Amino acid sequence: MLLKADGITLKHKRLEREIIPLGPNQIEVEMGEVPIEELRLDPTNPRLAFKIHARELTDPTQKELQDLLWEDPDVTALRRSIAATGGLIEAVIVQADGTVLEGNCRLTCIRKLDEEAKQKDPRWRTIRARILPPGVDRRTIDVLLGELHIAGKNEWTPFEQAVQHDSEGIQGSRSCGDVSAVEELHQREDSGVQAHGGDLRAAGTG
Repeated sequence: MLLKADGITLKHKRLEREIIPLGPNQIEVEMGEVPIEELRLDPTNPRLAFKIHARELTDPTQKELQDLLWEDPDVTALRRSIAATGGLIEAVIVQADGTVLEGNCRLTCIRKLDEEAKQKDPRWRTIRARILPPGVDRRTIDVLLGELHIAGKNEWTPFEQAVQHDSEGIQGSRSCGDVSAVEELHQREDSGVQAHGGDLRAAGTG
């Protein structure tokens, strides 16, 4: 069954569409340039969820979520790598409502670069994203991201894998899965070694 990328209302500049195979189903996603103001970091991201719990935060703001990710040395290294290459190699994955499913660290880095440029550098005003159609359910998203992180290119830590397993079928949780731009460094992200420039299809996603 093909779930088409129709009904996407998230503000973006359309680039192309592509199809992601997922078992017996296929999901059509829309690749586009999305203004960073339209996107939201995901508090159910395993690393963020752990930090939120440890700090006993309730309903954290986007700024608080960004600050939590920015504490991670791997994220600051990722920012340097993205700055060095002038942009992202691998697009983030977002829901139709703008929630970042895959790429929270990348979005944090782009936001930081945009702040440093005082919103005057067009490279950091938008981010390339694969936008899922509105009809993708939570279970399908969990499978999509589980294929990527547990069986695919971007490894989660054992803790993050446990969070994912525990949450499947209930709420689900996502990992940063961000990528950096110099191929060796591009394999460093939240859990220490993840990819910024991997092939979405090679892992079942991005």
